Amino acid sequence: MNVPGMWDPEKVDRDLLMWVITHCMIHSIEDEATQVAGYSAIIDVRGVSNKHLKLLTIENILLIIHSTQHCFPGRYKGVHVIGMPKFFAYAWNMCYPFILSYKMQKRIFIHGENLKNLHKYMSPSILPQEFNGELGPFDNSWWHASILKRNDWALEQRLYGYKK
Repeated sequence: MNVPGMWDPEKVDRDLLMWVITHCMIHSIEDEATQVAGYSAIIDVRGVSNKHLKLLTIENILLIIHSTQHCFPGRYKGVHVIGMPKFFAYAWNMCYPFILSYKMQKRIFIHGENLKNLHKYMSPSILPQEFNGELGPFDNSWWHASILKRNDWALEQRLYGYKK
């Protein structure tokens, strides 16, 4: 579950956010189940405001798409976007054929507020109550603890790569 509306871009800039996402992705790909089954993601954009949208530049969108589509060895099974405003969905529908591979185009689903449509792809038995699921409130404390155990390693990794 990803809740971009909880991100404060005035406190955490794009580069730090990308590093955190990269750290989480690298950590997750080390799990054998993820290597075999791949990723199914829910991106909940409810709560996204103008302060978030101003960072949604073409450069940033292309950076995210390129890094996930071409630079990371994940197997993406489905990306489900919840709560996307209709005006943004229209813009997305006009642009995505030009920036996503055909394979990824078929794996991104825009659900708006229609959680019943999400349930066609993911059983309510594996979803938290925020998505009308049966698991109770969303709780990722176990994941947070797991990430923190690797924090020193992740900080060391920031020393590598390209510098501006």
